[in-house]
Amino acid sequence: MKAFIFDLDGVIVDTAKYHFIAWKRIGEKVGFTLTHEQNESLKGVSRVESLDRILAWAKEELTQEEKERLLIEKNQDYLAQIDDMGQEEILPGVLSIDFKDFILSLSNSFATFISEICFNTLSTI
Repeated sequence: MKAFIFDLDGVIVDTAKYHFIAWKRIGEKVGFTLTHEQNESLKGVSRVESLDRILAWAKEELTQEEKERLLIEKNQDYLAQIDDMGQEEILPGVLSIDFKDFILSLSNSFATFISEICFNTLSTI
């Protein structure tokens, strides 16, 4: 089978700002202000590793239970933000007639998928 796979985040929508807001709020809970530069180093990193980095920057140690609570809280915050996403969040060109025609023409001959490594993909779509 021949197929095309399109990455959701960064190709169709950009949810990076929502991750930043959610991580910034978590940082504030441990007395730390996350900068944009620090946030850049969290991209492509797991939630657990991201939290560990924030805690290291904050020089804060938490129990595993406290970490798990913050990870759940961060994800709930992120999901609440992306639930409010509208069509204006779709990246330029995605809704253009040319792009839609391209996708439709592909789907006539190939399996076409939207993919994302993030566990929240269905919420984003």
